[in-house]
Amino acid sequence: MSYTKLRIALILSVLSMAAIPCSSHVVLAAEQDGQSPEEPEIFVGEPSKDDLALRFGEAAIRKVLRRKVEFEWIPDIPLESIIHDLRHEYKIPIVFDYKEIEKVLGIIPNETLTAGCDYRGISLGSALELMLGQLQLTWVIDKDVLLITTREREGSFMLTTKVHEVADLVMRRDEQDRTVADYDSLENLITTTVRLESWEDVGGPGTMRHQRYRNAETLAVRQTARIHEEIEKLLADIRAVAAAQDGQPTAAEKLSRNEKAIRRALRKKTTIRCKDVPLNKLVARLRKEYRIVVEWDRYELEHVPAWGDPIHAPVSCDYTNISLRSALELMLAPVELTWVIHNEVLLITSVEKADRMLDTRVHDVTDLVMYRVGDGRALASIESLEDVIMTVVSPYSWDQVGGPGITGHLDTGNAKILVVRQSMRVHEEVEKLLADLRATAEENRRKHGDAPLPLRITPIPPRPGVTGPLDQPVERGGI
Repeated sequence: MSYTKLRIALILSVLSMAAIPCSSHVVLAAEQDGQSPEEPEIFVGEPSKDDLALRFGEAAIRKVLRRKVEFEWIPDIPLESIIHDLRHEYKIPIVFDYKEIEKVLGIIPNETLTAGCDYRGISLGSALELMLGQLQLTWVIDKDVLLITTREREGSFMLTTKVHEVADLVMRRDEQDRTVADYDSLENLITTTVRLESWEDVGGPGTMRHQRYRNAETLAVRQTARIHEEIEKLLADIRAVAAAQDGQPTAAEKLSRNEKAIRRALRKKTTIRCKDVPLNKLVARLRKEYRIVVEWDRYELEHVPAWGDPIHAPVSCDYTNISLRSALELMLAPVELTWVIHNEVLLITSVEKADRMLDTRVHDVTDLVMYRVGDGRALASIESLEDVIMTVVSPYSWDQVGGPGITGHLDTGNAKILVVRQSMRVHEEVEKLLADLRATAEENRRKHGDAPLPLRITPIPPRPGVTGPLDQPVERGGI
């Protein structure tokens, strides 16, 4: 493959900075071994067959980004050349935000990658995230093209408005059996569990308003493309969890093929023995042995304080018949590293970075929060469940005490939904707690039957650094 010619296809509607008053398709081409880049050839004319084959529009681009890919590049290939190949392979318009990239990061798009890439079986969107992340870049869909830009630029502009029909999530019966629309609960859930810092109430650019239009209950949201994706996923997960039958997998529980393979591999037993082997060689051997995609968070690891080069740090192991998960945690701990499942790969990063990598998970907790009192009334106490979680699961990692984690809840009428935004490790602890609570409730049912437990008054101790209503006794029932 020849990389002597760099051919960049640009759509002028994106490049407002160029101020060229025409709508033609323009290609700027420069020969590295010939003409100087300062004096490029300019071609203006009809789109070529390749140009006409490009898939424009957000829906078309997102469909391509979901496709599974298998590709690899050796180290030191210019980013511009890789993007050029991807553009023609997947037939989507990809352009660079040149001015912003050079201003913020001081690099140009032909900056070489610090390492090669080898992505197999993951989506094109995830592959781009991982590859661009090595240079602190990201992608957004703007003006019908996929734009490569800086992370700062992504969060500061490019807002679009989307409208959601949410009648099934806001309509419910009140205590007088009247049908009412409870928008406040849904809006509060979204603004607290989806990028809290991005909303207008805390100085961010995002806005949200609700409106009844004829027979539709609508929610209009103005946000960045990436946050729109998170909102759409949250709403879809809530609907899937609320509609799921007992024991059936929901959209919130479905994993990609790569993620399933990684989880299976982590449960397998392994024996590892080595002495003073570079960490990257040991990880490469594990990747080959268990056939999983492993990626280094290279930009982050350059800033790990304890090690100048943790990727090549010597490690010694003598592990016999333990899970691969435990083996990874043991071998990475001495160099202050850990792993997370992110963008469909097992990503090795710093402990501090892993704690900051949050995602949102949705749980149906109807069976844990509904109970009957002595007069037969059914009550729900989802707030007390949230309090239990934030008190006994990593107590100092929640927003009330300055941590990043947060919980929210929603009553859809059919289900009591708990939403948790936390790191991967804390999510696992929350899920174990919920499973333990259910096991305890089931054991209690086997012993005592389905008769309602008597109403009792239980004082709840305050969480560290929290005062107020939680210091007062509350009515509780159930387990």
